[in-house]
Amino acid sequence: PTLGFNKEGEKILDYGPRNFTITLMPDFSLSIFDNEKQKAIKSMPAPGANDDAVKATAAKKEFSELKKQIKATVQSQTNRLEKVLMNGRRWTAGSWNTLFVENPIMHRFATALIWGVYDGQTDRNVPLYGRRHIQYGR
Repeated sequence: PTLGFNKEGEKILDYGPRNFTITLMPDFSLSIFDNEKQKAIKSMPAPGANDDAVKATAAKKEFSELKKQIKATVQSQTNRLEKVLMNGRRWTAGSWNTLFVENPIMHRFATALIWGVYDGQTDRNVPLYGRRHIQYGR
């Protein structure tokens, strides 16, 4: 699940004439950037007089729901990832990239772990080398 975040871990919440960029941080917290004022803010503001009341109310509610969804998703994905890693699950390079690089939530897991790279041509259980995924520009 991406919860609506793009590959960079960002999502726009729209109040009508103004919008906010929500960024998923490495610790799964959310940062809010007011695009109109060009500054970070600590919480979603109350709808203003010039805002679209329907859009602003929906965006504020979406932000609250998003925090809950992230918590549940991280817990679920942590449990799933622990199980598959304990069972020796392996991915091809392409499927690993799709799951751990392209997905903004799973990408946070990918950068926190040391990954073993195996020879896909043999059944050896010894990794060729280990690596940590670091994505510059994120």
